[in-house]
Order: sequence, then structure tokens, then C-alpha cells
Amino acid sequence: NLPIVPIAICGAYDALKKGPLLDLKAGTQIHIIIGEQISADAVARYEVPLLAEGARSAIITMIDSLTIHT
Repeated sequence: NLPIVPIAICGAYDALKKGPLLDLKAGTQIHIIIGEQISADAVARYEVPLLAEGARSAIITMIDSLTIHT
């Protein structure tokens, strides 16, 4: 099993203009935070929702830490 790497992306919604994809507003910051790996070793199929919740929780924590520091 490969580990899960939670990634938080903040500011992308604000950076994109309406219209064509990849048309970015100048001066808007996008923050990408790469979290610690979450081991998927020995995870049974019935534990997948718990693993997903762990990744979700890690992403929320990363976003919260970014909003505290900005």
C-alpha cells in the first residue's frame, strides 16, 4: 500500500477569474501545504472511511494553521 499525502490548497478560488480556465488574477496568493504522510499499511477495506477522515482532518488542520498565520 502507498501512503496518503494530504495536500491543502488555499486561495485558488479567489485567484481564478470567471471565464477561461487558468486565467489568474494578478497579485492573488495561492498557498499549497503538503502534509505528513499517512500510512495505509494494514488497512482493511472497512477501515477506508477512517483513513479518509484522517486525511480530511489533516487538511482542515493545515488550512486552519494557515489562516492563523496570515
